[in-house]
Amino acid sequence: MPDFDHHADIKILRDIDLVTAEIPLAGHASPHWISLFHKLTSGTLPGSGGPVPGAEAHDRTDRTWVIVRIPASAAGPAPDPAAVLEGLVQAIQDANVLEQRDSSAARVEAAIRDWWVHQQR
Repeated sequence: MPDFDHHADIKILRDIDLVTAEIPLAGHASPHWISLFHKLTSGTLPGSGGPVPGAEAHDRTDRTWVIVRIPASAAGPAPDPAAVLEGLVQAIQDANVLEQRDSSAARVEAAIRDWWVHQQR
């Protein structure tokens, strides 16, 4: 299950109105996990903790990175960076739980199908 790589450094990119943080995960996340993460952070998955605007995950050659873009405009109210990052932590934890649940369900489904094949003989 993906988690932050606490031994690697984060990358911060600053622009005039936007700060992008790239946070390394330990190893590679599965494509299924990345899909769950995107659904959670976009708020399209029922029961998610809510959207995390500007958050995404990308699998690169070295590892999977979680990327979050936080507006830093002086013209309007900016989101609280700590709250955004805590939302990111929650989305990672939720994606881990959902992937584990899906994996368990897949094992049970395979066992049922295997049982059914034996019943048909």
